[in-house]
Amino acid sequence: MDCKFAGSDRPRVLIERHDVGCDAETCGGCLPCPADHCRVDGVTHAEGTCPECRASTRDDLHQIGKMCGGLSDEVKHRGINGEAMVLLLPVADPEARGHLEASILAGRVPADYLEKADDDRHPLTVLGTWLMVWQDALEHDDDSPVTVASAVDYLDRQLTYMAGYPHVPFEEFASALQGCRTHLAKVLHDEERGVTANVPCFDCGSVLERQLGKAGFDDHWTCRRAKCHRRYTIAEYNFALRASLETAQTEVSA
Repeated sequence: MDCKFAGSDRPRVLIERHDVGCDAETCGGCLPCPADHCRVDGVTHAEGTCPECRASTRDDLHQIGKMCGGLSDEVKHRGINGEAMVLLLPVADPEARGHLEASILAGRVPADYLEKADDDRHPLTVLGTWLMVWQDALEHDDDSPVTVASAVDYLDRQLTYMAGYPHVPFEEFASALQGCRTHLAKVLHDEERGVTANVPCFDCGSVLERQLGKAGFDDHWTCRRAKCHRRYTIAEYNFALRASLETAQTEVSA
């Protein structure tokens, strides 16, 4: 059964299949799809999470670990006033926080760094929070200190089981990793990834991503979902953005 996106507030519908009372001559399909869909992309017919989204989430997890390893070099290159320094700051280590507070009092580190270190995109905040969520849900006891490396190791080992576990929102976990990875990529000026927009693709409903080229931004947007990967010109993207804003306004007014 082939189905398509019908709106953010509606179930996917079967192509050329019609609900009772539908005018089939002007409708491309409106019968709700009865199949289960992937918890992450909401498109693929699958129970739990589809293999592609599992692989994508695992890749995000490992890329976060890899990019965290490059933050020290970025600080050496950009200095301590950049965002890379903020991402290196402690968020859950009392001893390290004490050293940081002493550095702030001595004037070696800006006074607002502790505030910035609590950013919800901080890799240790993201990984540490979800580590505790999954350990609690799966009844795994571990009192060892939480680090980026230990969190990546645990989450990687459990990820296949987690993707099908019904009592924790794996889709929220995947989204948090994606947001953390995107933020790290921006800080490290990683030009292999683009900037995502909260604008749904006309074909599948996934988010659009602006592509980055060697000389800067290319003049197009692409659906982030690999199975779709529809390419949008700037004009088409602006049309999709306007449609998205109009839909949001309609939902607020309803």
